[in-house]
Amino acid sequence: NIKKDIDVFCSYGHVMTGLRYETENICKKLKEEGFNVVFSKNLSHDEYLKTIARSYISVSAWGAGNSCMRLWESMANKTCCFRQRTVIAFPNEPVDGKHCVVYNTPEEFEKKIRNYLNKKELCVKIGKDGFNHVVDYHSSRAKVEYMLNIMRFNKEV
Repeated sequence: NIKKDIDVFCSYGHVMTGLRYETENICKKLKEEGFNVVFSKNLSHDEYLKTIARSYISVSAWGAGNSCMRLWESMANKTCCFRQRTVIAFPNEPVDGKHCVVYNTPEEFEKKIRNYLNKKELCVKIGKDGFNHVVDYHSSRAKVEYMLNIMRFNKEV
């Protein structure tokens, strides 16, 4: 039950892939306009997770591959995660507008983040629904159960 007092948390290790450079610049513009946007690259892991938990919105964009761990860290900390759409689908993918917010372009990101910054109660709801989705489908226990069910099915076939 960490109090949310940060509008947006935007923290990338690098800005060379995905839409990191573009989303970071949009977040800088939001900060100049008076929104409480936090940028940080030098937090301990514990402080990093606490900062995510204090945020209404955290921003995720592809890292070195076609995904970013920040999606899962954000959802696990009950924060509304804005994630760049990935090309590769995965089982039990979070639903756009229910568990997270998906964007494809910098323009879409900016339009959506401005909209959601005026709907903080919705951000809190998406954060809670995202957390429940992670617990139900992406926790260690859920992943093992998923694999065992596949192995059981394949054994029966």
